[in-house]
Amino acid sequence: MVVKLHAIHLESPKSASPESFWRESRPTLHSLLVVSKNFCEATADYLWRELDGLTPLLRLIPQLIYTDGLYFMDKALSTDDLRRWSFYSRRVKSIRLLGKEPQGLSQVFTMLSAYDVLNPGTLFPALREIHCRNKLSSEDLACYSLVASPSIEVLTFVDDGYNLPAAPVTSCLQQAAIRSPRLQNLVVRASQNSKLTLFQFPWETISQFPHLQSLTLELTFHNRHLDQLYKFDTLKEYSLSLFRQKANTKRFSVSVSGTPSVNRNIRLFGDGESTSVLRWLTGNDISSVTGMTLVISPPHAETMAGPQWDKVVDCLAVVGSNLKALRIERPRNNTPAITFPIQLLGKVMALDGLTHLRIVIDCQHNGISQPDDLFHHLLLSAKHKRSPLTHLALFHSSGLGMGTPLSFHALDHVAKDGGSLVVLEISIDSSRGYDSFPSSPSYERRVGGTDPSPHRLRSLRIRDIRESDFQPGEYRRVALFLDHTFPSTEIRAEGTSSIYGGQVTKGWKHILELMEDYRQFRRYISDLDCGVENGKGSSNTAAKSVEA
Repeated sequence: MVVKLHAIHLESPKSASPESFWRESRPTLHSLLVVSKNFCEATADYLWRELDGLTPLLRLIPQLIYTDGLYFMDKALSTDDLRRWSFYSRRVKSIRLLGKEPQGLSQVFTMLSAYDVLNPGTLFPALREIHCRNKLSSEDLACYSLVASPSIEVLTFVDDGYNLPAAPVTSCLQQAAIRSPRLQNLVVRASQNSKLTLFQFPWETISQFPHLQSLTLELTFHNRHLDQLYKFDTLKEYSLSLFRQKANTKRFSVSVSGTPSVNRNIRLFGDGESTSVLRWLTGNDISSVTGMTLVISPPHAETMAGPQWDKVVDCLAVVGSNLKALRIERPRNNTPAITFPIQLLGKVMALDGLTHLRIVIDCQHNGISQPDDLFHHLLLSAKHKRSPLTHLALFHSSGLGMGTPLSFHALDHVAKDGGSLVVLEISIDSSRGYDSFPSSPSYERRVGGTDPSPHRLRSLRIRDIRESDFQPGEYRRVALFLDHTFPSTEIRAEGTSSIYGGQVTKGWKHILELMEDYRQFRRYISDLDCGVENGKGSSNTAAKSVEA
């Protein structure tokens, strides 16, 4: 514990990577090796748990000789020769092969392999993870053959901008299938220009890992490769991110994750057009998919604001019969704005099994004079599905061409006809006309502490797009409205305007504080009413004073 605390203290927030941290902290930690035997053991465990290649261990072999660019051993290895090696190697849990192994080690690796055959499991008894990065050299491949032991549980191949050939990855996986049958987690991430594609991935090797639980792939593909996606139904967890092979083509990616028997999640990314999204949806059997995310970022907002959305939604209505969760969003960067026509929400919300709907892009109300009435109609239609909608998020901005936003009328409709909703995130304009504000607090007694309202809403998040400050009289009116409409709902609110967002957020803070005061007063009156029934007092005077 002392060694770990010392290492944490040494860790600098300026360190760019774990590798730089180890490089900076190792000299200081080495001084602890000579303090005592206990410190030596603990420090050695910490220093040797991760290695970059085998060079640190090779230097511990007494008969290792370097001559004219070659490493070699002048005699066969014995247990005594590897005494220091064994002292440290039994602590190694992870080895990173970075494509930087020294040249001329073939004879050394051959000698170590011969020793490993005679003494299996003694070179790396605690090794659990192998991480291969960049293009592997012949020495790295020889090193991999040596360290691929039966104890390996995690194997990763990551291409950091270099070309990751298909042949070495295939060879390593074939060796792992023989030497590391306990492999549980496999990760392969290749760059866009890599020769390793979805088509070239050795799928037949995957079936040879009986204990494989998690598969993560980031590979390039062509549309003809997409039928490869569902060849690993026995895995407990999987995630695929696929993208176009040629750099000059419009981007499209697919991510698949989940547990086949319980939940499947698909993430589709389209850039520039929805053709690939539609082709993938229509070309694959997604009847078992329960969660889907569409990430679409066209170069021009109008590209997906028109009839293309009709095709996507119509396709979902046909193939998404078992969808439980749908999320539509854009990438988290400064991509052009994209909108979703609110008129199409009815088709989406009508999906029979859909319970979670989150549209993170702006819902365009253009051409609709009464969006609150349309929203009310959507709530009514969603009540009669096999699986009622429980989670809903709809966003809207105040930009030009976005149409009339929702108002407090929409929240009123939720309270009266959104009986199935449990979580709601919604954008409204609180400055739009609403004439049904209550005039005084409600002290209606909640029998047994329950909420008599017809809704089940537990969480409400309001994104207010108003372009003006709150007027003094609005604070009380809005607080009373929320207290009457959602007496026990957790409510958060914020302003989203680029100009007035800060002032609006402060106004909402004051409103929610007033609302909480009304709730506390109501609980106080309810407690007094209970006292009246038990002959302990009267609440009339207190109620009148609160109303005043």
